[in-house]
Amino acid sequence: MSKFKDYESTPDISNNNTKATGKYDPAFVTPARLYENFVGIFFDDRSIERGKIISKKIFDNSNNLLTEELFSYNDDVNRFNKYSVSIHGTGLLLQANKVYFYNDYLSQKVTKTYVNTSSLSTTENDVYNSVTNNLISKTLLNSTGETLETKYFYPTDSQMASEPNINIFANKNITGIPLKTQEFRGSEKMSEQKTQYGYDTSTSNLLARKYIYANKGVNGVALADKKITFDKYDDTGNVLQYTPEGGIPVSIIWGYNKMQPIAKIENMLYSSIPATTITNLQTLSNADNDNCLSSDCGEQQLREALKTFRNSLSVTAFLTTYTYNPLIGITSVTDAKGIATYYEYDTANRLKFVKDKDLNVLQKYCYNYKGQQVDCSNNTSTSIILYKSIARSGPFTRNNCGAGVPGSTVTYSQAAGAVTSVISQADADDNGFTKFNTDGLAYANTTGVCILPVVYTYDYTFSAASNSMTIRVYCSVANHPDATFNFIINYESKANKPLVLRKSIVLAAGQVSGFETFTLSATEGSESVDLSGPVQ
Repeated sequence: MSKFKDYESTPDISNNNTKATGKYDPAFVTPARLYENFVGIFFDDRSIERGKIISKKIFDNSNNLLTEELFSYNDDVNRFNKYSVSIHGTGLLLQANKVYFYNDYLSQKVTKTYVNTSSLSTTENDVYNSVTNNLISKTLLNSTGETLETKYFYPTDSQMASEPNINIFANKNITGIPLKTQEFRGSEKMSEQKTQYGYDTSTSNLLARKYIYANKGVNGVALADKKITFDKYDDTGNVLQYTPEGGIPVSIIWGYNKMQPIAKIENMLYSSIPATTITNLQTLSNADNDNCLSSDCGEQQLREALKTFRNSLSVTAFLTTYTYNPLIGITSVTDAKGIATYYEYDTANRLKFVKDKDLNVLQKYCYNYKGQQVDCSNNTSTSIILYKSIARSGPFTRNNCGAGVPGSTVTYSQAAGAVTSVISQADADDNGFTKFNTDGLAYANTTGVCILPVVYTYDYTFSAASNSMTIRVYCSVANHPDATFNFIINYESKANKPLVLRKSIVLAAGQVSGFETFTLSATEGSESVDLSGPVQ
C-alpha cells in the first residue's frame, strides 16, 4: 500500500501564504476577464512535486505489516525563487508561477522492518549543495545506532581545485560529476576513491576518465593507489583500452554504430588488432538487423566473423564476444572458452529465454499483470533458425515453340538457399524443388531455341571457260547445328573411262547458305575429260 503527494498535501502557495483552492464558475470567465489580473498576487506551481511517493507499506497474506518506508523531499524555502518566473500568461485572475527547472530531490528515507512485536529502523539522509543541488552527503543510520556516511566532492568544490584539467570542467559547465568520494563509519574515515580526467589525444580530445585511485584507511589516495588506467578512447568517448592495476591490458571493439561493445580482448593491446579486422566486425554489426542463427543471417555472420577473430588470437589472449538486438537487449555472449549463451525476447521486447550453446532453455520468464493467471505455455522461440534448400542442377526442354515444333534442352542450376524455411530442412528442400521446376522451365523457355523442320538443298553451276564448278548448299532455318555436305562427282573421260571426284562443304550453325568452287582437270592422264557428267 502506497501513498503519494497530491494537491491537498502539496498545494500551490501564494506570495501572501494562501492556498489556491476551489475553481472558477464557467459563467465567471468571460473574454474580458482573460486580460484581468490581481496585482501582486502569484502562486508557486508545485505540480512537479505531486505524484512522488511519500509512504509504502508491505503486508503478508495475513495482513500483518512487514515493512514500512517513509519518504521526505526537498523543503528548501528558496527552491521556487531560484527556478520560477512570475508572469501572468493563462488569463486567469489567480495563477501559479511556472517552474521551468526544479529538482524535487529525496532528502530522507526511513525504513522500518517489523518482526513479531518489535521493529528495526534505518534512516537514510541525503544532503545537497544549496547552490548546485549536487548530492554532497549520504548518511545511513542503522538500527544499532551506527552511522555510515559517504561524502562526495565535485569540480566546483575547493578541495578539487588542484586536480588536472579542472578548468575544463568549468569551461564545459560540467559540475555534477563527483571526482572524489570518502566513506566514514562514525567520524573514522574508512576509504577513499578519486577519478582523474584526461583531455588529450589518448582521450580523442574529450574530457574523459584517465585514472581511478582507491585505498582503504584514513590517508588520502596516492599514486601507488592507482587501480585503473584508461589508455585509449574513440571519437565518441568509448573506452578502447584500459589497464587494471595488474598491468594486463583489456581492449574493446565497439560495434552497432559504436553503441555496443562486441568484443573484449584481455591481454592484448588495441593497437595489435588488425585495422581490417576491426572495420570488418564493425561493418557486420552495423548491418545486423535480425535475430537469426542461420549462416546467411546478419547476426550469425557477425558471430562467425568473431569466431574467426578468436581463432586468430594467441593462446595468451582471451576473447569475450557479444551480439545485440539494438534498443532491445543482448542476444548472445560467447565467453573466453568459446561457449555461447543466447538470450531471446518476447513480442514486448522483454527477456523470455536464456539458452545454452545447444539452445536448451536454462531460464524462462513469464509476465502478467496483477491478478492475472500466469501463462507460461508459449514456448515459441523468437530466435529465427533458417533452413536453406540444397543446390540443384538439371536439364529442361523448351516447351513454348508451338504445335509440332520441338525445343532445345538447356541446363538450369539453382544455388543453395534459393528457398528458406523456419520449419525444417525437409520443408526448405520441398519448396526449393518446386521452385527449381518452375524456374528451370521458365529459364528453358527464355534461353532455349525452337527446333524447326530443317530442309537442306543444293545446286551447282559449271563454267566451261574456267573448267570450274561451283556447288551451293542451303538450309531452310538458321537455328541448326553444323552440317557437312559430302558430294560425289562422277564423270568419265572421252574414252568412256569412269572418274570420281569427292568434295565436302561445311555449313556452320546459323548459316543458311554456303558454297565452294573448284576446278576439274580437263584431262585424266593423257586422256581428254568430259566435264558434263552428273553431280551426286
